[in-house]
Amino acid sequence: MSDIKNVIIAAIAVGILSLLERYLPRWFGSLPCLAFLIYMIYIMVSRGPSWTGLLVLVLGEGLLLSIWVEALVAR
Repeated sequence: MSDIKNVIIAAIAVGILSLLERYLPRWFGSLPCLAFLIYMIYIMVSRGPSWTGLLVLVLGEGLLLSIWVEALVAR
């Protein structure tokens, strides 16, 4: 149940970011990307590197960057 709850929270956060990036300045889109990168590096350093962490890092950054680019194109 906890995993489903985390996925729902992440989906809501991505939806909110998508809406905010359409109305806030262009540089705002880089803040969530940087925050996620720093957080994932912290997690990987504290828990030790793993393939799962690397996969989450790559897919998460890809998702955040694609939302940012989509918002820039929509402007």
